[in-house]
Amino acid sequence: MAVFDYDSWLEEFIETGQFVFEWDRGNRTKNWIRHGIKTEECEEVFVNGGGLPVGIQVDPPVNENRYAIVGGTASRKPLFLVFTMRASKVRVISVRLMTTEERESMTYYVKSEPGYEKATYNHEKVKAAALRLKKARKQPTSVALEPALIQQLKQEAQARGLPYQVLMRMLIVEGLKRMKKAG
Repeated sequence: MAVFDYDSWLEEFIETGQFVFEWDRGNRTKNWIRHGIKTEECEEVFVNGGGLPVGIQVDPPVNENRYAIVGGTASRKPLFLVFTMRASKVRVISVRLMTTEERESMTYYVKSEPGYEKATYNHEKVKAAALRLKKARKQPTSVALEPALIQQLKQEAQARGLPYQVLMRMLIVEGLKRMKKAG
């Protein structure tokens, strides 16, 4: 049984709306063959703004951080998706449709990978995160930066396992907090 604990980083990551995906022969066709879910549908859970953070896998132990989110596709398919971050990219490990019973009980069975036969998490924390995310929708903006600065941001972000846009937002928020505190 896979167990997920709520993780505020995951909520922040989803909130940014900046996602780059890693697809290769190993994970591009697996979920289509096993569950009839296309790679585009996996991406929609993230980019359509409806993904809800379940948490980080705490049991059984794994070699790399694995996160779970729930959400719908553009065609309103309810999905449970497990992913990891590799070189600041989202790599989908497993995804499948949720059944009606699973949506109601918030206990999900992930059948495509060994060890994910059953996954549980805290329903109230996911609900609270959904409310925060709904209130905190971001407005896209652009900023012109020197190429060397962008490269430095990308290197720092990669070292931390984050997309560089997420790191930029974190730095801006922290900088504004410091300015406010300094007066």
